[in-house]
Amino acid sequence: MDVPIMKIEFETLTRSNLEDFLDWLETTRGSNISTRNQRLVTLKSFYTYASNRDVVAVSYAQEIYKIPVKQSEKTNDLKYFSEDVLKLLLKQPDTSNKRGIRNLFFTILLYDTGGKKTRDIRFTFK
Repeated sequence: MDVPIMKIEFETLTRSNLEDFLDWLETTRGSNISTRNQRLVTLKSFYTYASNRDVVAVSYAQEIYKIPVKQSEKTNDLKYFSEDVLKLLLKQPDTSNKRGIRNLFFTILLYDTGGKKTRDIRFTFK
């Protein structure tokens, strides 16, 4: 579907078109199932919002809500640093100065949080 963004309407975003898009994400683009599901949840959320604003969107939303979330295989093959590697990593910052202490702090913070939430944190130093 090759439609300019300004020409997209509810009639364009049919259940069939959205299912094709979700399939394209997985097969052509190579996204994993969790990415596909995130996009689907976002689309459903948008349709909920649109339905509250415009009664025309309600019938389209009902069709979109029928698209199922795919189940992915659960894997628990998390890999961790060995104790020796972790010790080596934590020895890298030069803690004889403030910058080194700061770097050690952020290294520990990233390690302890898995580096997930810290990407959204904004720090300002004065």
